[in-house]
This record gives sequence, structure tokens and C-alpha cells, in this order.
Amino acid sequence: MSDTPLTDLPECPDDAVLLDESSFSTDIDEFVRHLVAQGTCGASKDDLKPWIIQWVADSPNRSTYRDRKWEAIWYLGTPERTFQQWVKNFRERKELPKKHSKGQHQLTKYWEPEIIRIWTEGNKNGQIKTIQSVLDDLNGEAFHNQEGKEVVSYSTAYRILKPLIEQRELAEGARSSGQGDRCIVNTRDGKALQAKWSNEIIQIDSTLIDLFTEYEDGKEVLGCRIVKGKEQEILPPLGVLRLWLTLAKDVKSTCVLGFLLNAKHPTSDDIALLILRVIRPKNYPPDYELQNVAIPYGRFKHLHTDGGKYLNCNYLHQIGKEVGFTCHLRMRTEDGGDVEVMFNILRYLLCECPGYTNSNTQKRPKGAEERACLKPKDVDKILAWFFYGTHNYKVCRKHRTMTRYQRWIDKLPNKQLPIEVPEEKLTSCMTRAIRRKVQKQGIVSFENRLYQGESLKGYVGQDVLLRLDPDHILHMAAFSLEDDKQGKSLGKVEMLNIEELNEYIDELNLEISEISLEKNNLSLDELLEINDAIKVKSNQAEASSQPSRLGNRRKIKNLVQEKTEQKNNERRKRKQNQNDELRNAAKQSTKPVDESTQPNDKSQESKKPSSDKVVDFQQQKQKRNIEFFDEMLKSDREQQPQVITPQWNNRFW
Repeated sequence: MSDTPLTDLPECPDDAVLLDESSFSTDIDEFVRHLVAQGTCGASKDDLKPWIIQWVADSPNRSTYRDRKWEAIWYLGTPERTFQQWVKNFRERKELPKKHSKGQHQLTKYWEPEIIRIWTEGNKNGQIKTIQSVLDDLNGEAFHNQEGKEVVSYSTAYRILKPLIEQRELAEGARSSGQGDRCIVNTRDGKALQAKWSNEIIQIDSTLIDLFTEYEDGKEVLGCRIVKGKEQEILPPLGVLRLWLTLAKDVKSTCVLGFLLNAKHPTSDDIALLILRVIRPKNYPPDYELQNVAIPYGRFKHLHTDGGKYLNCNYLHQIGKEVGFTCHLRMRTEDGGDVEVMFNILRYLLCECPGYTNSNTQKRPKGAEERACLKPKDVDKILAWFFYGTHNYKVCRKHRTMTRYQRWIDKLPNKQLPIEVPEEKLTSCMTRAIRRKVQKQGIVSFENRLYQGESLKGYVGQDVLLRLDPDHILHMAAFSLEDDKQGKSLGKVEMLNIEELNEYIDELNLEISEISLEKNNLSLDELLEINDAIKVKSNQAEASSQPSRLGNRRKIKNLVQEKTEQKNNERRKRKQNQNDELRNAAKQSTKPVDESTQPNDKSQESKKPSSDKVVDFQQQKQKRNIEFFDEMLKSDREQQPQVITPQWNNRFW
């Protein structure tokens, strides 16, 4: 080994360029953050464009140039040929391109707001305002106000109003994204988004599937149902549950990018987990038999959803800013036709499964709860086989020469698979950010609990940003706030007085395992359950300390309410346990697989589901339920009502 210090560099000419790891980086978000942090330019795309062109042109090799080019095209939203011309011009001039102000002068800047206002007000309520009529009104206003300024020409007014005119024409001709050749969706703020590439716009929606499944612990029961025209609390057989399905679908190729099953109504945390599954490649266990099936993945640009509270929240907008997508709401129900049609198709898939119940309450078959025999994992397998192995490989209706997966590959930029996003950039999908003020000794509070960190002692009286995982909240990651944005990492903070929580669990007889910092086994839902139980107990103690003069009816009513609340809490707890199992299974499917245990063939583009691996759904159902159907044939037909099952129809695929 040489005695020369590592800090000494060999002699090199003055015009030599020294390369480091940053010279080969292809992360445009990191490059933009570095420019903005140094104050080199503003945060707008117009200010960043010259520096991004230089960043792409200075690529050390062709592989880095290709990755940087597509990152820049995605970020700036420009055509490929236009961006290549910018890079060519920069290499010839060897200087940063300057921003041009073609057609912009003081006269145009003065009249532009008035032109837009007159045109917008004149086209409301079905009225039509032409450009010439806008100029006539503008001349009248200038004469009335005696401004003495010359009015702009017709061509200048057209250049100002052209984006608004095109947007209106696009919105007027827009239909459901599943109709026509143009994949256009309308948003609630009046925009019309057109999908030109795969993974550019995805739609997410949830529904309660029409299938009863067996609950894992055999204790979960449903709520009340209507019997003989009166609402009565009649409990169906034990171990019955209907699952929630949340689906993500690409607008351009109509491929299913991911789905998620929940035992309860999905929350914003579940949508964040689904976004993580959409962006990262899916790795299912061997028992799913999907190893030879290529599944679409990758980050997207626009998220199109309905106005549900769990979809229209600040948490998803925060994830969009950090991951790189924009959230939009539907203008009408018809704008989500791509996802809604999948829910209708599922009825023809699940109608042959035991435990199927019709979506129409008046036509539901009797005894569907008793016939349920599928577990949630079985339903997850059936849906994975159908979405990834059958639906994505059916011929696309719009382009009958290729399948949906081939269409997805064909409409990718440069027809190459998306670049895998580093796991560090996706932490926001599984963590929630909260803002807290640091108290003495570096203590912060959250949900009536105290957290402490040694690194926070120097930030007493200041606001910090805490990131928590809803499934593990005993530890949180702390960050400083710089201009209301996440700054440097301040380490971890830990919950104090864990023994006090364990005492509450034993005293209140809650079905929660013992809490320890080493296992980090406390979730946010469990903490909220503990706080609610403590609050109920304190209210009861206050009520018992005061003289009570309640009558018999009041006592009976309070007793019934107490028993009902206790029963609902038990049911909610069992449903939460089942939902945690489904979430943990979904998280495992997004983790990267050890390459040493996987085959060396990485060309996923050429992978297609072979005929011996893609499971025939009808054969699987017959094997699973052969005992069930034998019992039905042997039973008395007079006692068992006949359920008419719709036949399999290929026209719905």
C-alpha cells in the first residue's frame, strides 16, 4: 500500500475535469433542491430550465445522458425533440440559454388581465364571447376611462387567449376516459387532463365487494340488517366479513397498477400504502404463482380521485409534493368510468364463489353468509390472478392489435421500463408529518403522550417536523424546519413512561399486547383506543362521585348503551386486527427481493404469463368448493332456495 495520503491528488492539467458521484447522479429532484438551496436560481420551471439543460448536456456518458434526458422531459413536460434541440443549441453556443420575452411589452402586460377577465365573464352560462367582441369591449373601456393607451391587436389578443380557448374546447369534447381515442378526464377546478403516456394519469377508487369471507379469528360479526320491514339487531353466523377493495388503474393503457384489500373502510394511510405498491415493483410470495407474470409499476404524474375525505386530504397532497404527482378531483361520477367498470366486472368474477351476495339488496340470495368459506388471503389471490394475469393481458378494446400490457409498454417514454425509485424518496408514503413545538429538555407532545430526544434540547421554543409510521409510533424521526420545509435530520425521539401505558392496558382489560421500546409494537389506532378508554373511565368516576337520581328507565338505557358500546369496541378491535394483517401482507409485497434467490433473467418486458402458470379461475373455484356443492346437491331442494347464477360472458372483459 502506498504511503501517499488519500487527500493528495496526482498532477493534472488546468483544464481537466474531476468527476465524483454527483457527476453520475440522475435524480433531478436532488439536483433542483441543490440549486434552490444555494440560491442559484428560483424555484419556477422557467428559472430552472437553463440549468437543467446544462445538467443534461454535461453528462459524462451516454447512459447517464439518457436517464437525465427522460428525467428532464418528465419534469419540464416538453416533447423529446424540443428538448434535444435545446441541448444541441447549448452545446454549440457553450452558454446558458437566455429567457426570451417575445411579444411581451408594457402594452401587453397592461391589457392582458383585462382581456382575460372580459373573455371569462363573457363565456359564462352558455354564452359565447369572440375575440373581436373582447377587443370592442376593450376599446369601449379605454375610451370611457380615457386611459390614452393604444389597444392591442387581434393577433396579440389571440395569443393571450389561445390557452384558454384550447382548454375550453378540450373540456367540451371530453368524455369518460374509457371512451374515444383521446384519454381525457375532467377535474373539479375546470381543467381537462389528457393522458399521452403510460403512468401519466392514474385513477383510484374504493368499493365494498359483494362477497362474504370468513374472518380469521372466527369471532367477527356484522351489524344490524332489515328484517320484516323493521330494523332489528339480528346477528348473522360468526366469522363473516365483507372486504373493501381499493383499485389503482392507468388511464392511457387501462392496466391495473395495484390494489389493496381492507377489513374496514380505507383511510389516507391505506391510500398511501397503495401508492407505494403502485410505484414500486410487486414481489408476491411463491404461493401466488405470479413469478413469471410481468406487472406494471412506476411513478405517475397526476392522481385523479373522487371527493372522499380519505382521498381529498392534506396528507395525500403532502405525499404528492414529495414524490412528484398532483392530486385532482373528479368533476362528475362519469369521469371515473375506468375504475367503475372494473367494479362491475368483478361481479361476474365473484358470482360463482361461495358467499356471493348481489349488490342489489332486493335480489340478494338467501343464506349467503352461511355459504362463505373463503379467507381474505384466498380473495387476495383470486384478485391478483385476475388483475395481473388475465385483465392486463387481454386485448385492449381501443387497440385490438396489442394487449393492455403491451399498450402500457408501447406508451412508456422511449418504450423502456420505469426507473425504480429509491426507497428513501418513498418514506413519505408510509410516514405522516406533524408539526410540534419543542418544550424544555427536548420534549414534544403527541396524542397526550410525551416524546424526548437528546438532539432537540438545542431547539427549545422552536417548531420541528416529526415523521411517524402509523403502525409503529413508539419512535419518531425529527427534522428541523427551514422556510416551512423539512430540513436536516435531528435523529429519533422516543415515547416516555411506557410502563404507565402497560398499567392502563392491564387495568382496563384491553386486548393489546405488552408494549416495549425494543419491539416498537404500538400503533396509532391502539394509542387512540387507550386514550378513549381512559376518557370513558374518568367520566364514569366523575359521574359516580356525584349524587345520582336516575329513574329505572334511565338506568336501563344507560346499561344498554354501555353493553352496546362494549360490543362495538370488541367488534372494532377484531376488525382492526384483520386489517393490520392485510396491511402487513401488502407491505411485504413491496419489499425488494434478494437477488441471490431470484433468477438472473431481468428482462421483464419480454415476460408474459405462460399457460401453465396463469391459473384457471373456474378450476380453482371448483377445487375449493367441491365439498360445498356436493352438500348442496344432497340437501333437500324444497328447503334450499335455488340461486340463479349468471353465466360467464366474455364480452365484459
